[in-house]
Amino acid sequence: MLRKIPCTKLIASLLLLVSGLSAQAQSVKWLRDIPLEYGEKLAAIDKYGSVYTFMGSVVTKRDSIRKYVYQNTGMGAPQNIELQNPLKPLLFYPNFNAAIILDNLFNEIETLSFQQLAPNLVASAVFTAAQNNLWICNETDQKIYRYELQSRKLQPLTQNLRLNATWFAADLNFLYWNDAENYLWKLNFFGNMSSDLAIPAFEQLQLLENYGLIYSFDGKIFTFDYKNKQIKNLELPINNFQSFAVKGQFLAIFTESQIKVYYLNIP
Repeated sequence: MLRKIPCTKLIASLLLLVSGLSAQAQSVKWLRDIPLEYGEKLAAIDKYGSVYTFMGSVVTKRDSIRKYVYQNTGMGAPQNIELQNPLKPLLFYPNFNAAIILDNLFNEIETLSFQQLAPNLVASAVFTAAQNNLWICNETDQKIYRYELQSRKLQPLTQNLRLNATWFAADLNFLYWNDAENYLWKLNFFGNMSSDLAIPAFEQLQLLENYGLIYSFDGKIFTFDYKNKQIKNLELPINNFQSFAVKGQFLAIFTESQIKVYYLNIP
């Protein structure tokens, strides 16, 4: 879930100065361009470099050889596609309080109705977790749950958090979100939470592997190594873009008519 937060350039600059972060340049390597149909938008990229797009209720996957298409007209347009396990993409439909799990050929495996799991469960964010689990953020009681797909067991991991989060993300072992002061929080499988990192001002934000974030701000894209307190500006050969997606070392940039795929060299 990628949403803009109300921060200014001054806040971003102060964060760099106070935290002692160093801003450097980082280059990317162009791999390919993908032309798009009118109305088609970038949704995600997976660790194999396959690119996913949305156009209304139509979800398209393009690898280096062929294209796969999935459409659920009853559900309409999904909000996002989650690709922790690209062999089982997870589509989230918040208007129907549901998610659909596909296989890598875009056939339906399972449909999850969250209200059937628990009467007061209204999902605001859903992600794939390790050991055949899902992270589920419940809008109703502001708790975070772990759902085991095989046993169909729903387990709360937190008390009422009053999250006020504008951004969520996850890897297999942790769920991440920001708070009202734009600090990064993370939660593990056992319900342990921690927060000790101020996030720079961002318009779009995604996770990188190995203690990293990638974000856009003021028409530029930056990587943030929060373990070593280092920010790098990506040197892109384009001036304007609408959004981006990243996974592993693949970066997809969405312009008005195409998606540009780059190799992102992150040590």
